[in-house]
Amino acid sequence: NIYNPEIFNITTYTKGSNGVTTDGVYFKLNGEKGSTEWMLASGCGNDKGSWSGSVKGTSVGKITSVEVKTKSSNHWYPGKITITGTMGGESITVYGGRWIGNSAKTLSPDDNIYEVTVNTSSDSNAGTDSEIYLYLQDDNGTTTENIHLSDIHQDSNAFEKGDSDTFWFYAPTDFGECRHAF
Repeated sequence: NIYNPEIFNITTYTKGSNGVTTDGVYFKLNGEKGSTEWMLASGCGNDKGSWSGSVKGTSVGKITSVEVKTKSSNHWYPGKITITGTMGGESITVYGGRWIGNSAKTLSPDDNIYEVTVNTSSDSNAGTDSEIYLYLQDDNGTTTENIHLSDIHQDSNAFEKGDSDTFWFYAPTDFGECRHAF
């Protein structure tokens, strides 16, 4: 195999939690022409907000999935991850929607990821600092596990008067069409 280097631009949107950070995130890209080695994105995985950077790896053609793990034993809760190769120009967007540690997780555009937006009223006394949980129920009556929205929000001031807060989370692959949220 001839090494064919490519620069991959990565942008992440982290759903931080209570000061949990990691000192870097490893990415392994899988594509039509094979896989890269593990590539360290130093500085990625900070508590909250977005991060952009580049890593160098082997060209894999069209990217089909992304393997992710943290450098340290700390965990990271990524929201959206977009990776663009500089040679082919194609990009892939995947959603973490779950805690990631130093055991690799494979993320794919085909994952069963849900995006929920909570709009808090602008009425007087609207908003809360309480812990907020969500369950989803599918058309077969199956419910997701307890989803702790307060824990996965990108900042500590979610659910304030007039706010619109968006969350991404992973649901089991056998979860059907979402019918109820409670």
